[in-house]
Amino acid sequence: MSTSAIASTLDQHHDLSACHPSHQVLFEPIQIGPVTAPNRFYQVPHASGMTEANPRVRAAFRETKAEGGWGVVSTGAVSIHPSSDDSPLPFAKLWSDADIASHALSTEAIHRHGSLAAVELWHGGAVVMNRTSRLPPLSPSGIPWAATHIGFMGQLRPKKMTPSDIDDVLHWQRLATRRALDAGFDILYVYAGMGYLGYEFLLPEYNFRERVPDRPCVRWLRGGGMVFRDGPIH
Repeated sequence: MSTSAIASTLDQHHDLSACHPSHQVLFEPIQIGPVTAPNRFYQVPHASGMTEANPRVRAAFRETKAEGGWGVVSTGAVSIHPSSDDSPLPFAKLWSDADIASHALSTEAIHRHGSLAAVELWHGGAVVMNRTSRLPPLSPSGIPWAATHIGFMGQLRPKKMTPSDIDDVLHWQRLATRRALDAGFDILYVYAGMGYLGYEFLLPEYNFRERVPDRPCVRWLRGGGMVFRDGPIH
């Protein structure tokens, strides 16, 4: 449904009296953790080419969606560290505190219309090209991403992650989370799908690591982030 169509629908049914009973739930608030979205229209993360180069254009683009009635407006993938450098492709980042202000323009624009702002934190693992940072791509077992995947992604030989590398990624996630909160985001994703780092940990074709019982574990979950558990993956 287009933004204008949602806006028209919300205008027509603001009191829900003319809305079919089975559809009324779409216009009702819903609690997501500690925050409440004004309705169930949720713009999920998707690639839009909105980078740090044009933060005001990016903010206006997302404000249009919030103004049109979307209850939650999400970013696309936002890189957490220079080891996840997608250049020369356009990408957004939260590598340092200097990146906070540009994202705050978007969250402020979204909040002006009562919507929630969501961010998708991303590490590309073996898929990235790192042509600017020149850092080696990271992967669970040093295996390049398959050539059958999208052709524009990197085909470099990645580094097999050490326990220290895993700790570093967790640290970078925490730093990016703090920056995202400081920028005003209400909802945070950890991107763990589409062949990126979290997804690579899930796949037996790319993850040959063995469990080590005396080490803290992080299990990467498909599309949903990270959880800690006993019985570590080392």
